[in-house]
Formats: sequence, structure tokens, C-alpha cells
Amino acid sequence: MRTLPPQRYFDALTATWAPLNVNAHGAFLIQSGGGGGKRVSAATLNSETVEQSDILSASEAMQSLGQNSLFMLRPEEAEFDLQLAELDYQIIDPTVIYACPSEDLARHASGGLSVIPGDIPLAAQKEIWATDNIGPARISVMERSSDPKGFLMGRHDDKIAGTAFVSSDDKIAMLHALTVSEHARRKGVGKNLTFGAAKWALEHGSDVFALAVTEANTAARNLYEQIGMHEVSRYHYRIKLE
Repeated sequence: MRTLPPQRYFDALTATWAPLNVNAHGAFLIQSGGGGGKRVSAATLNSETVEQSDILSASEAMQSLGQNSLFMLRPEEAEFDLQLAELDYQIIDPTVIYACPSEDLARHASGGLSVIPGDIPLAAQKEIWATDNIGPARISVMERSSDPKGFLMGRHDDKIAGTAFVSSDDKIAMLHALTVSEHARRKGVGKNLTFGAAKWALEHGSDVFALAVTEANTAARNLYEQIGMHEVSRYHYRIKLE
């Protein structure tokens, strides 16, 4: 796989799981997430230097949007990370970004109707996502994310058994919101959806396939590593607990 700078994956994360808007605010970029979760609501550093007053101002800006005071930290931002720690911001959700060539996984995609791509999310998919706390606000994130995008439906024993969302940012496609119904877990549905998403990526011109998964989700991480995906970067959040 061609080597990409880590920032390229962060850019793809923003494009393929998109906030309502992003505004420059002093040393930071402030995202408005519309209730779509931490990834679309965290502030990110946009300056080489940060003063405590910058952090306080960004915190006030996030709170004015009805959001938590939340920052995303990338590996190269150790000094800023320490500043937040000294202000009693707590680490949450360390996350790993994995990637591999799309073709490496696409070749394992099942034929037939085991994975069905669609252009819009169906009611049955929304029902499955709802079991994983992926509700209307996160569906809206998918709908406003970059094109092309696909809503994948997984089947098992002739029943809808899982769903996932994939979106492309130029040559990088990213998998999001993979959810498997409880009755179909540990039966290969998640793996089939991942392979199907990689096939979709290749067919839509993205030769790199990537995803982000929390460090604590060891089952998913083991799966992605077993099928040949590699860590390309990581991040975590710091949040101010009131």
C-alpha cells in the first residue's frame, strides 16, 4: 500500500463522517455535530502554539453550541495533551485507525446477496443501527458525508443480519457504523460486511480502505488485524467532566 501521511486519514475521517459545520476559533477548529457523537463534536488543534486562554475560549464556544468541552488529540500533539491534563481534562475513547489496500479485502467478498449495497438507508437498517445507539442524528451524519457513499446490508440465513456505512474521500474509503444483529453475531456477518465495503471502495475508485475502532474493542481489532489491516495512526479525546 502506498504510504500516506497520517493527517490524510484524519481528513478522510472528517469527510466521511461529517459534522454539520467546522469553524475556525482562535487556535482551534470547532465542529458542530448536531448530536452525532464525539467524532463530529470535538475541537481539533489548528495552531502550533496554544495558550490556556485559547483552551478556555474554545471550551466556551463548544458549550455555547450545547456540546461538551471535548478535544481530539493526535499523536504529534503531546504538549497540548499535557496542557489539557493539567486542566483536569480526562482521556476517553483511545481509538486506532486501521487501513490496507482495498483490493486485499475485496478479493474475499462473497458473491450473491450476502452483502447488498444501497444508496439510502432502509428502515430495516435503521432498526439494526438503533440497537447500537445509532439513531437519527448519526443517520444524518451519514447522509451529509462525502459522496460517493453506500449503505450496506448484510444477510445471514436469508434474513437481514447487519448493516454498515462506507464513504469515499478521493482515494480513501472509510467504513463506519458496522452493526450486526444479536442473533447473527459470531457468524461471519461482520467480516462479510467489511469485505463487501472494501469491494464497494474498489469499485468506486478508492484504493485505500480504512476505519477507526476504539482501543477497547478488542474483538473488532482482532478481526481487522486477522484479515490484514494495519494500524496507521491513533487518537484519543480529552473531556472536561463537570
